[in-house]
Amino acid sequence: MPTQLKKMEESHQEATEQEVERILGYLKSYYKDDPTSPISYYEFVIDPNSFSRTVENIFHTSFLIRDGLARMHLDGKLPCIAPVEEGEAEAAGSISRKQCIISISPKMWKELIDVFEITHTMIHPPNTQKE
Repeated sequence: MPTQLKKMEESHQEATEQEVERILGYLKSYYKDDPTSPISYYEFVIDPNSFSRTVENIFHTSFLIRDGLARMHLDGKLPCIAPVEEGEAEAAGSISRKQCIISISPKMWKELIDVFEITHTMIHPPNTQKE
């Protein structure tokens, strides 16, 4: 039984790593399309059709921040996200990173969708094609 549990944990970890890489691909793609325009963090992670997918997107995106592959900054008072260039990531490796905890409820999720007028997801669910 412990062997099965260990294999299951490894499989889950691999799936998380793959999802983080996939989301990084979306972030880099959107940034490459227009590097001068900030990418709204909320517009990036929110799936207007699924609260649970939004929570998953926030979870996976947090690994990008933690690992120094993406950075968040404020544009005015709103959080934005951008990929970190490879040379930039190595140079920033010694700088201490700051983390924060965010919470989101279904009510807040709906309010964010309305405020930001989010009509489509920027991070498409796995195994679907981009529109």
